[in-house]
Amino acid sequence: MAIYRPRRSPWPVAAALAGLALLVGFGLGYAVFGTRPPDLPAATAVVQERLGEARGLLEVAAIEYREAAPDGTVVSRPEYDAAIEAVARARTAVDSVDEPMRALAPERSAALAAGFDEIEALMDGIERPDAVDAAIDAEIELLVGPPA
Repeated sequence: MAIYRPRRSPWPVAAALAGLALLVGFGLGYAVFGTRPPDLPAATAVVQERLGEARGLLEVAAIEYREAAPDGTVVSRPEYDAAIEAVARARTAVDSVDEPMRALAPERSAALAAGFDEIEALMDGIERPDAVDAAIDAEIELLVGPPA
């Protein structure tokens, strides 16, 4: 007489092996990459690149805004929109490195955010170009940083 035993499901064994493989992978990844010190020169280069990108965009925004609203009223909507877009892209570039900026220079990071708020408020209020230029110049000085 033959004894019939129902076959066990392979899923518990497969799930256990997958979990074990995941743990081994994380362990190896930590051993190889997790114990390395951060590459500060590379991180600094990325931050400086993004801040330089933001500086260039703000310079473009100043030119576009002066041409769009030479006397405090918008005479060219495409140029006005380009100025607003350049400021938004500059802010995005700075925001992309905000975490290391807050860790290393929290006052500078806060001042940059406040400067972008001021520039956007001036442009939204369609202020005279001299006021916008002054705010942009102050922001560019913050982006460049203190003299070495």
